[in-house]
Amino acid sequence: MKKLLVVSGSVRRGSAGSNVALQVATLAKKSFEVTAVNFIDLPLPLLDSPLIPSDENFKPDNENVKKWTALVAESDAVIFVTPEYNRSYSAVIKNAIDWVYQPWEAKPVGLVGYSWKGAPNAIRHLKEVLDHVKTSVVATDAQLVFMNDIDPSGKSISDTAAEKLGKVLESLQTATS
Repeated sequence: MKKLLVVSGSVRRGSAGSNVALQVATLAKKSFEVTAVNFIDLPLPLLDSPLIPSDENFKPDNENVKKWTALVAESDAVIFVTPEYNRSYSAVIKNAIDWVYQPWEAKPVGLVGYSWKGAPNAIRHLKEVLDHVKTSVVATDAQLVFMNDIDPSGKSISDTAAEKLGKVLESLQTATS
């Protein structure tokens, strides 16, 4: 069974992202071996290394950065669950992406955004960065809208949330087969 890494992109306590990520992980368990990561539990320092991760001599010295890098490297695919903050994705996701370089190459990635409008800007900006680090972002994303698909706590309030998430998972299954 392929390994899927589900990444919750908010470190706000009580964020909707935790419940959305849980829904993704639950649905994904039908087709993937799932590992979930929340940066509340695996805090990463701000990228402060004298060498950038794309440098051939780069070796992280922070234990959580080492764990994060291994999680990305060992996964067959990744799903980012991102809020839309100020018309973009969260800083914690940007920092997590920046700490890793080589393991991103050709990695299938799915995107799930949530906000009052479905997080289209967050997803668009995240795609640009993920394209730059050479991931393989699947064409289907899920844009969950508060009070249509999910409530403000991130819990599903309609069948559309599961349908949208299911389509992203199907795309990742195809990309990893």
